[in-house]
Amino acid sequence: MTATAPHVTCIGLANVDAIASVSNDFITEHIIALEASTILGACQTGKLLGKLSSPDFFPGGCAANTACGLSLFGIDTRFVGKTGDDIYADIFRRGFGGHNIVFDTPPHAMRMTSTCLTLITPDKNRSFAICTDTAGWYIDENDLPDLSSHPDASVYLETNATKIKTDTSGQSLLQKAVSKYAQQNVRIFVNLNDWEIVAAAREQLLDLLGRDVSFFIGNIQELVTLFESTDKQDALDSAAQTGQNFAITDGPNGAYAIENKTVAHVPAEALHVSRIKN
Repeated sequence: MTATAPHVTCIGLANVDAIASVSNDFITEHIIALEASTILGACQTGKLLGKLSSPDFFPGGCAANTACGLSLFGIDTRFVGKTGDDIYADIFRRGFGGHNIVFDTPPHAMRMTSTCLTLITPDKNRSFAICTDTAGWYIDENDLPDLSSHPDASVYLETNATKIKTDTSGQSLLQKAVSKYAQQNVRIFVNLNDWEIVAAAREQLLDLLGRDVSFFIGNIQELVTLFESTDKQDALDSAAQTGQNFAITDGPNGAYAIENKTVAHVPAEALHVSRIKN
């Protein structure tokens, strides 16, 4: 834990990835959407996990990975996310070892730590199976730290937070967090981290375009989904017209930075084979 106050707070799923190679027949037999995400019940997830052959377990989650990346640059960082009180929580917490990250969100006493089954078929494509009735999906509004005393604070939110309901008002954790931190003059970054979630939460996300969000981050497929565009250029133009700031990746085509209603293309850098680790 750092001795100084963290000035980037990353909020999202505390998740453990269970990665395993499977056959195409395994995907079909268990009705898993190929190269997409499938929502399972807690019992289904447990049974499926037990059928995987020698899975590897790694701590993960978009916000947690981002927190680790920021810490490598010497940035004091806090992660806010919910685990259970189990062996998977231990795996998750060990993932922060060696990183300059504060993680003090109390665990959920009644639910297991969230897992994401990452199933790799022989063609190396990935399919995901997740359960939303696990601890990671139960972050409470009271878990959100007060950042009003930090004049240079930033907060990073992942789109999964649109699926987390904090109370009976119907508002999601993402909406609550944006409202809270906008009032505290905190810079807010929203990551459009999954095109399927973007599609499901499109109205929430479009509403945020008129709010005090400093930057939207994502890839071109997520941007096309957000604006229901016909092609890449249409999505980029639609994003520019909102007046918001965007950082959008486009695979081998590089990336796009959108600021002041202007789209700038950043070409991809050729990667020499000597820099490829795996």
